[in-house]
Amino acid sequence: MDKGYIGLMLFVAFLLFATKISAQNPSTKNQTSNIDQPDFCAFSALIDQAVNARDSLRRTALYYHVLGVLSELNSYRYQFLRDGSLINIFPTVYYHVSYEEMIKIKNGFYCYPIEKMEQIIAFFDAFKYNRLCWDSGNIGAIEAHWIEYFKFANDSKISFYCCKLSCALALGIDAHVKCDLPRALGYTFKNTTVSQGRLFDEFITSHGIFEIALGKTIEDINTLNTCGKMMDALNNNFSDRQIHSITDLCCYPFDSKKTVYLASDVVYFRNKAWMQSIDGSVIKNLAGSKLGSQPVLDHANIATEGLKYCLPSKKISN
Repeated sequence: MDKGYIGLMLFVAFLLFATKISAQNPSTKNQTSNIDQPDFCAFSALIDQAVNARDSLRRTALYYHVLGVLSELNSYRYQFLRDGSLINIFPTVYYHVSYEEMIKIKNGFYCYPIEKMEQIIAFFDAFKYNRLCWDSGNIGAIEAHWIEYFKFANDSKISFYCCKLSCALALGIDAHVKCDLPRALGYTFKNTTVSQGRLFDEFITSHGIFEIALGKTIEDINTLNTCGKMMDALNNNFSDRQIHSITDLCCYPFDSKKTVYLASDVVYFRNKAWMQSIDGSVIKNLAGSKLGSQPVLDHANIATEGLKYCLPSKKISN
């Protein structure tokens, strides 16, 4: 039995013990869950599909980890809702995408949930690594493809010129989907025996999520009154493509080659990222230089965040 497996069993055993204690102590159970929200601490559908005890343990550990990812993204979203900080608009959309993915995972939707969760974790590691570097002032350690997003969004607040939202989102998509995603996928493929064709069939089931996530993000934006009114006016009077052209002009008045993105564009970029991850292509940054190695964070700490959600009185809302 390898050391990694022993460590995994011990960690999950702790999680399960703590969860059992929580269930026996009403004062520590999640008391604030809205009835309209899914109970992310109930994921028996995922565990019931496990083929053996080892598979069950692995699913549980990864599930708490992904729940920790969702919790961290939600903290950025709440900051955006509090102060309209532009730097948090991309993780707000990212949160809504991950929320929808989490519902599918907990409900046992995926045939290969371990691979799906490992993809989510590796993808998040890349974002979180660069965000931590920015927040700590370690600018020199930030990967080049993230620099433009952080510089554009830094210290900016939402104003009447709401197209800044689309500009920031486009920069975040450039960094995370075009660069981080193919690298993260390639990294996770090294640890699975499942065929890439079967994994791709599950990968594309997420494409419908982006329209949902965009709609929920607009609802969040609409809580910022001035900006919300402008967004409503645009949505009520212009088509998606017309809005696309308007925001292009606002974001890039002197560069016709740059553009903001629709949900359909994100689907295209995701499919392209998949192909890059399997065809042996050298993954490059936006400047054309070879991307560095996949960042890997402290997974135990993030998984602990997932466990905390199921212990104290907390809620991940949508």
